[in-house]
Amino acid sequence: AVLAQASHVHAAVVVPEVAVRRPNCPAAACQIRKALAADRPVAILMGKTGVGKTTLYNKLCETNHPATYSNKSLTRQLYRGDVTHGWILMTVGDTPGTDSPEQVFKHSFLLKEALIMEPVTAIFAMVQFNDRCDSAFDELEKTIQYLKPGYEALVVVVVSKFDQAQRCEAEDKAIRADYVSKFAEEGFGRVIFLSRDMDVTDVAAQMLTAMQGMPKTQLVYEEEDFLKYFRVNDESRAQKRVVKRLEEEIRERLTGYKGLIEAMGSHEDKDNIIMDAIASSRYELDQIYDKFTAEYGATMVDLDCYTCSITLQKIIHSAHREFRETVKAMMSYNPDNSKDWRNCVRKCRYCGEVWVKVSGCNGGTTCGNRETSLDSASRPWARYTFTFRNGKCTHQENTDLTDPARGAAEVKTSLDSASWLWDRYIFTFMNDGKGSKCAAPVKARGGRQADCLEGAASPLGR
Repeated sequence: AVLAQASHVHAAVVVPEVAVRRPNCPAAACQIRKALAADRPVAILMGKTGVGKTTLYNKLCETNHPATYSNKSLTRQLYRGDVTHGWILMTVGDTPGTDSPEQVFKHSFLLKEALIMEPVTAIFAMVQFNDRCDSAFDELEKTIQYLKPGYEALVVVVVSKFDQAQRCEAEDKAIRADYVSKFAEEGFGRVIFLSRDMDVTDVAAQMLTAMQGMPKTQLVYEEEDFLKYFRVNDESRAQKRVVKRLEEEIRERLTGYKGLIEAMGSHEDKDNIIMDAIASSRYELDQIYDKFTAEYGATMVDLDCYTCSITLQKIIHSAHREFRETVKAMMSYNPDNSKDWRNCVRKCRYCGEVWVKVSGCNGGTTCGNRETSLDSASRPWARYTFTFRNGKCTHQENTDLTDPARGAAEVKTSLDSASWLWDRYIFTFMNDGKGSKCAAPVKARGGRQADCLEGAASPLGR
């Protein structure tokens, strides 16, 4: 109309009929909108909390959705808007933070719905600028871990907050080149940089240019894909809290053992009790770890979860090593001295058999029934059990020889090896035509060492 009124314009302006025809019903209006938007590129914004997704969305779509500073994801519903800046037309979708610590399932579901709602031209994965390009790439990997194999081809890397450090123009060019080279090596050849003072038209133009030549793709996530690629609960944070609580329990348990040993003074069985306390405490700490893995092992779905398991192992090893070194200093002999005969007593970790090392450094073997000046009043060896009540540790001699708890010795014996009671086991082999089979061994209570050694020479003993 303006052109027609201008006296110096003589040529007629032809406007397509479809553009001026008034739709006669809502259905016709919907068809027109679909026709106009058919070729409009669709961009999805992805990134962790606080990287600037909603700020960029507000800038492009001229909206005012919450985007203030917060350690929580503020995008708790899907935002989708059409961008029109000059000749630039496209559709942009905002998504929740990929690392949201709260309402994890809801945010993952919203992210999945944003990806499959309509055919997508590009996924703009936003990462915050970092002086170390490798760190920025690590952040990108965490952001796009929700994409199925093959969908990475849709990713356009957006480096946000590029102006957070004051640099000269030459430094900016060098950093940009470093980023572009690094991401190109990893298969991401489309990279754009955003600064706070950039004009919105320039931002939209960069995004549209990055999407040139990219066809629309309909992403598909089945139910099993959602469980495989998306977080359904924040197990890593829950497990970290559990590990923190277990660390306090470990420290409290070892403190109780230490307090018991310190209060013993010059107890005649102090050395034996300390050695039993070391073994018993380690057994209990291992039980704590086994309980943790049994409860949370099936829900270890990402690296952070396995890191919690490794962290708990380190806590146990470190705390018990410190406890062991502390209480060993209270013993009358050094349990790490290989020349002390008391350190030659061993117990098999698999069958529980207690044995004495009798092989010397020259490989020779001598009888264990020999006189020694290290006998300590022929006091019997005993197994000790430890009980915690109200945080206080107490010990008592355990006379139940059938209880294998805490890996203690199965038999009482005098330190005088000549009076040891040995157990003799009778093994029976039977041939059923398919090969020899060994029946369960029969335990025969033997007498002194010499009797058992003599019996071992008989066919029955063998």
